Amino acid sequence: MDDALRYASCAQLRASFARREVSPVEYARATLELLDERETELHAFLTVSADVALAQAAEAERLIGSLGEAAWEGRPLLGVPMSVKDLTPTAGIRTTRGSL
Repeated sequence: MDDALRYASCAQLRASFARREVSPVEYARATLELLDERETELHAFLTVSADVALAQAAEAERLIGSLGEAAWEGRPLLGVPMSVKDLTPTAGIRTTRGSL
């Protein structure tokens, strides 16, 4: 992933997805690869749910492909990978609240 895309804003990503310059699945894979490269150094994540991220990216890609601009109605972050702090209970994903 080039630096321009790596540091893109949500609005820039949305535009890239809409123009089909990059797909949500491609972006999610690149983000997960970068995380794999850096996580041993950063130790920023307790749990990485790659399978969930890729499934959600595939659904975003499907919606964008079938609905176009309408896909973002009510979903302004559609296709944008994000992390959730371990303080927030998330169904099906381990939550430790930072506790040993």
